[in-house]
Amino acid sequence: MRKRKIILLLGLVIMLIAVTGCARRTTGKVDGVEVRVEIEGEGRVAGLSEGYNYVQKGSVVSLRAIPAEGYEFYRWEGQVAEPKESTTSLKATRNTEIKAIFAKDVDLPIVYPEMKGINKQRIDGLKYEFEAVYDGDFESITWKVLDSKGQVITEGKGDPFTYEFRSKMSGKAVSVIAIGKFYGKESSHTKTLTVKKLERPEISSIKIRDLGNKKLEFTVEEYSGKIDEFYWEIISSSQRLITVGKGKTFTHQFQERDVITAISVGKYWGGEVSHSKAYEVK
Repeated sequence: MRKRKIILLLGLVIMLIAVTGCARRTTGKVDGVEVRVEIEGEGRVAGLSEGYNYVQKGSVVSLRAIPAEGYEFYRWEGQVAEPKESTTSLKATRNTEIKAIFAKDVDLPIVYPEMKGINKQRIDGLKYEFEAVYDGDFESITWKVLDSKGQVITEGKGDPFTYEFRSKMSGKAVSVIAIGKFYGKESSHTKTLTVKKLERPEISSIKIRDLGNKKLEFTVEEYSGKIDEFYWEIISSSQRLITVGKGKTFTHQFQERDVITAISVGKYWGGEVSHSKAYEVK
């Protein structure tokens, strides 16, 4: 009887250990992902082993590609943070594969990209957008804009590049240079263009409407060109400033009879234009 109890107790202990082990393995699979590491050429990877690796899901794994003697690191393939850097990282969000590529010092397969041209588009007024045309893949693209004397007007980064010229450059020739950088070398292209000459706008007509009881409505009736903002000045017969206002239409309540002068002023890229009209307030 005693032996049977001991055998039964040992059986329960073995079953408990087996169940616990299975639970741990199951939990590990739910929380982990597989990362397969491949190596092309001669070298090794620090941070993960070649072949299949099992890492915690969501963790960030630091990686370093170490070339063998006579080889150099070329690039990574796969979802790493910096594919062109030997030291990088991988965020393990799902099962994935990465490859470290090494090449011999004498035959690194580096193909340098080439800047081919520049496309331009005038967005509005004196504002332009420039886009580089090139073969390959640059690490970075920078820009320079020069005046006709070769003086730098502005510099910028990224592609496309947007710049709004000042009014003094209207109708002037400029040079736009796109510069691409790759592994310490540069390729550039220059495009010469004439900044669009904007015509001076004009206010040609003002309409004044009597709303009754000495209340008048002032409206810019006709104008040409691009005017960014309208404002008003109302002057009395004694040349005293009565009031000011904004907008294409403006309303004011007068207190007394007078012969006033309404001046509409329009602001544009090159300065201001104006138009005036006299009117009797009754």
